[in-house]
Amino acid sequence: MKKLTAILMTICLILGLAACGSTPASTADPSQTGTESQSASTSASSEAPTGPQETYPLIAEQTELETIAAHADHFSFTKGEMTYFFALTFKDYYSYLSYFGVDPSVSLKEQKYDEDRSWFDLFMEEVRRYANNYLLFAEAARDRGLELGKEDLDDIAAHKAEIETEAAAYGWDMDTYLEQLFGTNINWSIYESVTQKMLLANKGYDAVVAELKETISEEDIARKYEENPRDYEFIDFIDINFLDGEGLQDADRKELQEAFSEATDRASYLKAMILFVDKTVDEEKIKEAGSSLLYAEKLLEANTKTKQQYVSGEMMDWAFSEDRKGDVYVQSEAEEGKQHAYLLTAAPYRDESTYVDVRHVLYLTSTCGSAEAARAKAEEAYAEWQKGDKTEDSFADLAASDSEDPGSASNGGLYEQVARGDMKESFENWCFDPARKPADTGIVDTEYGSHIMYFVSSDTGWHMMAQEDLMADAYEAAVRKLNSEHPLVFEEAVLESINW
Repeated sequence: MKKLTAILMTICLILGLAACGSTPASTADPSQTGTESQSASTSASSEAPTGPQETYPLIAEQTELETIAAHADHFSFTKGEMTYFFALTFKDYYSYLSYFGVDPSVSLKEQKYDEDRSWFDLFMEEVRRYANNYLLFAEAARDRGLELGKEDLDDIAAHKAEIETEAAAYGWDMDTYLEQLFGTNINWSIYESVTQKMLLANKGYDAVVAELKETISEEDIARKYEENPRDYEFIDFIDINFLDGEGLQDADRKELQEAFSEATDRASYLKAMILFVDKTVDEEKIKEAGSSLLYAEKLLEANTKTKQQYVSGEMMDWAFSEDRKGDVYVQSEAEEGKQHAYLLTAAPYRDESTYVDVRHVLYLTSTCGSAEAARAKAEEAYAEWQKGDKTEDSFADLAASDSEDPGSASNGGLYEQVARGDMKESFENWCFDPARKPADTGIVDTEYGSHIMYFVSSDTGWHMMAQEDLMADAYEAAVRKLNSEHPLVFEEAVLESINW
């Protein structure tokens, strides 16, 4: 089930469907321990039921489940399949409903979300996004002659067998088990049909993205940067609210305003800071620091902001201006005892930092019994993997089936856009080795266990950002094209008849 879960999680992530559950953070520690939490949207085993559900929404009787509720040219979703999507959405938001005063024992159709929509309407908007994305990319797969292969069908069959085993542990048959998770009338037939379409949509999505990547050249990326550099540049600065201090009199405020307004560089800004310290800081604290100068230096350090991207505002407009003069900017007007003086410590610069995408399979020392046992298990699995085709796909399959990292196993062991400082030192040193190249593999030990590594790619920050923006533009255009080629139809009366 873990392998199929990884595939379905990938679909959730790439299609941007919020109800599919949590996404693994790219900066998470790949060695952290814990129990893997799988979304109910991707694995029927993610929530081991302990008995019949008590809430109205999960026991509501559904009828006419075979009726078509949404369709494109060649693919459709039945009312039962749309009900399944509704269950995913509901379960994803269930723990938050009480904060909004929603009573899950009362029909969502009877509870207002806003003036124009009920909570049922709100969740149905999410369900429509499910249908829209999956049907469009299933059509994209068909356009390209793609279909499910034997391996896909074998994975689904294995998934079914595991569900049956887990259901038996509770004394249930498989359909009863699925009803406990997703609501009355959600059975294997519905679950299997949805899964098949999701897998096909994944193939279509992968094909579309691969095609789009081929259309983006290095010249396009350079041009994207040159068209608007501020979108891909950062600044470092110090921010001081110099009117923030007890006992400041009007004369003091005026003197500080003049001092900061006359500052043009670090030296004059520091001079104004010393004046600020003398007027606002207790003498004992200054004495503890050693002097007003040393206290001021500490304040500067504490109020330094690094790698700040452009956001609309007067200070940012000044900092990113080509005709900027000096390195100090004072907020134009004081308001409610606040007035900020900014010292630019790094002019707009491109992010040339290296970021890497890497996959790994983690064998925990705590699970294996010792560091030596974890290493031996990693070496055995690595040797077995090397007997195969040694591709990234086969490595992702290994991670999905073996890895004990809860942050990446369901995503084929993948961490994206990893920067220096995100991971454990030995893990990181392997990733950022200057000689590292795509498809490099190896084994790394950390304090948590042994990791089989697969290096995917590396990129610089600004280049990655520009490429992502180009891909986003191209993707939006591709989706618009798919929508025009395969217009979707939603049967409103059928959707409204879903009992929730």
